[in-house]
Amino acid sequence: MIITAIWDYQFILFPIGNVPTLTEDGMEFVGQNNFDFVQAVELLENSTFIKNDPTLKSWNSFNDACYFLYNDGMYKVEIELNTGTETEKAEEISVRTNIYKDAF
Repeated sequence: MIITAIWDYQFILFPIGNVPTLTEDGMEFVGQNNFDFVQAVELLENSTFIKNDPTLKSWNSFNDACYFLYNDGMYKVEIELNTGTETEKAEEISVRTNIYKDAF
């Protein structure tokens, strides 16, 4: 059986008070607010079905500490902290989902 992705969705969480701006390089979030990186990692690691396993990442640009995967056996959701960069403070949390179906 071959499984193919048919849709890809992404949304980005950023701190209240920052302003999203579209640039030539993509989306930037301008402002002084940020997330505590360590606290965000602890929250994800203590969540059901979410684990930090760099061997599962589909995007090699992610720093291993920034990549998490939600997998409940039916759905997979990739979670990236701070554009894949490990820092003390994080500017964004990116969530990417894929919908899969069996190919015939």
